[in-house]
Amino acid sequence: MKKTFFEYISMADSEKVHSQTIGWIFSNNCNAISKQDKERILKNLISSKEKLNIEDVFIEIDDIDILIKCSSRLIVIENKVKISQHDNQLEKYENYAKEKITKLNIDPQNISYIYLTLDKEKSNKNPWIDVSYLELMGELNKYPKSESDDTVIFNQYLTTINKILNAINCAIDDKELRSWCFKNTRIKKYDLLKQEGEIQLFKGLKKDENLNNALYLIETGMIRLIQKIFYKRTLDSIDKKFLDSNFSFSEFGASSSTGEGLIQLNFKELFFKYNDIKFNVGYQIQNQTIKINIAHELYNESKNEQLPPDFKELLRKIKSELNFNGRISTGTTKAYGSITKKISFNIPESLTPKDLASYIETDIKASNYKNIISEIFYGTLDS
Repeated sequence: MKKTFFEYISMADSEKVHSQTIGWIFSNNCNAISKQDKERILKNLISSKEKLNIEDVFIEIDDIDILIKCSSRLIVIENKVKISQHDNQLEKYENYAKEKITKLNIDPQNISYIYLTLDKEKSNKNPWIDVSYLELMGELNKYPKSESDDTVIFNQYLTTINKILNAINCAIDDKELRSWCFKNTRIKKYDLLKQEGEIQLFKGLKKDENLNNALYLIETGMIRLIQKIFYKRTLDSIDKKFLDSNFSFSEFGASSSTGEGLIQLNFKELFFKYNDIKFNVGYQIQNQTIKINIAHELYNESKNEQLPPDFKELLRKIKSELNFNGRISTGTTKAYGSITKKISFNIPESLTPKDLASYIETDIKASNYKNIISEIFYGTLDS
């Protein structure tokens, strides 16, 4: 399969190149679509009825990925291809925009914030608007293209994005490819040089389409995203009322070094305090295991000496009451501990994201985790 220009320069997983290309598309330097159509696209993305007049586009300005200055509005775009937002990152961009807007003669109310991600991750922060690459490509495809040289580049970019999204969807939806991706998160492009190992490299893949998509995911460096997106779609599929009534916090993620993903749910009103430090109790799925974990509310700033002296005994009681069959572990540097239970089936081979969402709901309802753990904490539990 012939590579597009953007695939050849290995831009698929480069947020910077995506930002530069998207910024170019909306700038006055790109003639592939008209200025009026670019402004219509922006209006659609931010759900605005006002007339926009694009004046300038800036890329990588004070850590903001894309900044579009219109005559009466500033549009801030945070572009995430691989890594999710860091703590307070979006708030930092808001503060930057508000500081600069007075110099641009724009009403402070006229700032729009777009959180652009491959699979429409949630920013969970007002006033950010969540937009997926699929939605952006849909808008870019709506309008007629010129016959300029710019259109060749423009179409190459759209083709590249469509191939990326197609490969990701196949990796999530097809059991054979999904299972292969879960097993091979550590594969890198260099491994393709080991010709004698190619049969082993693609072991388990029988469909030609899956072989092609696996090769594409290796070449574009996207394999490590598959588990993250799988667990993200699982979390999206869990009933919202169930989530809201049982949990105070939910997130998904994947290791940047291994690609191994997880879902973390913190039980609502289930925590304990020791030395005025709040410890949250959570439910996690990772690496074919269910974990019940207890962590310092400010985990990243915590130290393991902040754990109560009888912490392991507390974990042993929870393990015994829940009949968990795995190990007990405590943090070597952080204030954290967990107990585990092996899942009796292989997640990627057995379940779609919707299936796993249903399993999580059923397991939590049937196992009565919250009430059992609450009784162990009786006398120290703050509600």
